[in-house]
Amino acid sequence: MTDDNKLRIVGVEEHFATRTLLDGPARALAADPARARTVEQLLDLGDDRLAAMDQAGVDIQVLSLVAPGVEPLEPAAAVEVAAEANDQLAAAIAAHPTRFAGMVTLPTRIRRPRSGSWSSGSGTGSWGP
Repeated sequence: MTDDNKLRIVGVEEHFATRTLLDGPARALAADPARARTVEQLLDLGDDRLAAMDQAGVDIQVLSLVAPGVEPLEPAAAVEVAAEANDQLAAAIAAHPTRFAGMVTLPTRIRRPRSGSWSSGSGTGSWGP
C-alpha cells in the first residue's frame, strides 16, 4: 500500500476548550485540581496535542468545543464565546490542515440568525448572526 492509499486513523469529536469557556460555563471543570492535566490538554491545539496524536497513532482529529459549550449562556454572550472558539478552531486547522478538522460551535439559544443563515464572515472561522 502506498502512502496515498494509507488507511488513516481519525479521532472523531475530540474536544478542546478556550480560556473564556473555562472561566464561564465550564468553570467547574477548570476549578477541579484533579482535572488540571485534562484542562491543560483541552487548551492545547498545538505541539503537545500533535505529539500525543503521533504517540497514539492518530492521523487526524475532528475537534469540537467541550461541554457544556455555549448552551448555558445568554444569547449575546453565547455568540461571543462561540465566535472566539470558532476563531481558535479555524486557526488550529489553518496551522495544521492535514492534522485537524473541526465542528463549529453555534449558539443554539438564538432562534433564528438575523441574516437568515449562519456564515463564517470573511472565512476566519468567526461564526454568528
